[in-house]
Amino acid sequence: MRRSLRVMLSVVAALPVLGTLGATDADAGVYRVYSCKTPAGNIAPTDGWTGTAIAPQTSPSNTCASGGSLTIALNAAIYNPATASMMSWRFSAPSGGTISAYRVWRNAQLTGANEPNATPVAFVARPLNAFSGAYVAEACRAAPEGCAGLGGAPGVHPGNLIAESLDAVPDATQWFISVDCGGVGGYVCVPRPAGHPMASASVYAAEFTLRDPQPPAVTQVAGRVTTATTHSGVEQLTFSASDPVSGVYRSILEVDGKVVRAAVISANDGRCADAGVDPATPYEFMYREPCPKSVQHDFALDTRTLTDGTHNVRVSVEDASGNRTGVWSEPEFVVQNAPAAGGVAGATGAGGAEGANGAAGANPTAPCTGATTGLAARYRRNGARTLRVRHRQAFNITGRGPANTDVDVFHARGGKFTALGSFRTSAAGTFTERVVARQGNGTLFLCGPGLVAKLTLKVRAVVKLTVRISRGGLVRYSGRVRTGHIPKGGKIVAIQGKAGPSWQTFALRRTSRTGRFKGRYRLRVVRPGAKLKFRVRVPSEAGYPFVGVVGKSITKRVR
Repeated sequence: MRRSLRVMLSVVAALPVLGTLGATDADAGVYRVYSCKTPAGNIAPTDGWTGTAIAPQTSPSNTCASGGSLTIALNAAIYNPATASMMSWRFSAPSGGTISAYRVWRNAQLTGANEPNATPVAFVARPLNAFSGAYVAEACRAAPEGCAGLGGAPGVHPGNLIAESLDAVPDATQWFISVDCGGVGGYVCVPRPAGHPMASASVYAAEFTLRDPQPPAVTQVAGRVTTATTHSGVEQLTFSASDPVSGVYRSILEVDGKVVRAAVISANDGRCADAGVDPATPYEFMYREPCPKSVQHDFALDTRTLTDGTHNVRVSVEDASGNRTGVWSEPEFVVQNAPAAGGVAGATGAGGAEGANGAAGANPTAPCTGATTGLAARYRRNGARTLRVRHRQAFNITGRGPANTDVDVFHARGGKFTALGSFRTSAAGTFTERVVARQGNGTLFLCGPGLVAKLTLKVRAVVKLTVRISRGGLVRYSGRVRTGHIPKGGKIVAIQGKAGPSWQTFALRRTSRTGRFKGRYRLRVVRPGAKLKFRVRVPSEAGYPFVGVVGKSITKRVR
């Protein structure tokens, strides 16, 4: 799925180099994935794990979401046939990738018995699930060795850690932990006394280092940044990038040999985010394929934050493992910015602060000033100067001004200005500019030399709701407010239901900082087969720069 993105990369020459930005040559191409729990014991997803069983009357269990483990255990109350009772948990690298190393916190327990030609076993294998030779990383057999288990007490502690590098192992794409009744076919492991496991094993936490063998591919590089010989104002650079293994992670901007910006291109529903376990690396995640496989990236480079003269500018893109591909570079990037009439405020637009090309405190309430008669603008959708759209919805601004004139576009709210891009009017003075509603409510300023046009923008919040009704009338609901800004204490949402002619609010929730919310409610009267409607309302609120909205209703049947 392709995602259209517009990210402002503000080039500030005085910014320091980001110390933990990139992978070294030795580290490039690898990234960490945490499962079940992190090494610190925090709960993590179990992406990439598959449980299998041919053992009778039992199955693998996954209680990681509630702080438990990935567990396999033979049914100790029955006869388990030798060589036909294996249970396993398997972790798989993404397609095209391999496992470079692992650290897994696990344990196993066995109970021996006087059994001819059969014995409980527990073992770790890679890359094939075979109790044979080089495939086995560690093993425990109740007989004849008398092994009673692996590791120690349950939990994430040093006594349960097994670690290994797999760079020398060919095709290391899978890792297994298994239990079985080993021995000779036709024999059995007999039942054990109550409270004594025949063979069980658990994984409490895992850290897999995965290898992505190839850097991202880049195509369709375009924009004024790549064609102009002298650069000024806010210039565009667009490109498409793809990576089939770990996905496209960040765009990297370097000025005069220093990295001044590393921007995540797409959060990918929260998956493409540094897990924050190890401050020394940004290449650690909770999912095997954390970032989108393909993106279309569109950002604006604000040359007004650079001094006039020649600079060495380079843009590259990296995947989630730190593999980088150059997008565009110019060792003699010539910047020439002359102050526009009336002055232009800096991109941050702080009141009284010095603008990029203007004087200190010249205009703290707008990004530019000038005559309003020489530049006319309207929204193309409705022909008006006010427009209401959804968050992240694209729209066009159209109008007329002086011929062949550079115009910068800013979003303004509360004294803060964000540069959205720039364009040049045609020879006839006309223009049409595409903008994406990411900043919320505000005023759009179109700034030309001594000219200004203003438009009002209202942006509606976007909300998603999921509802399940269990037997007995228990309603479980969850959802997310999808806007770029959520207040520090969360956003209030109202969960509403409808069984008759009117909607009723039955719960008020405050979201997390990522906009997520969930809860449960028990119906007072349960009528199996009845249809109920549900929706979520996001009210307008001080400090929340979006128009309130009522989400789409969904219908559920009472069980």
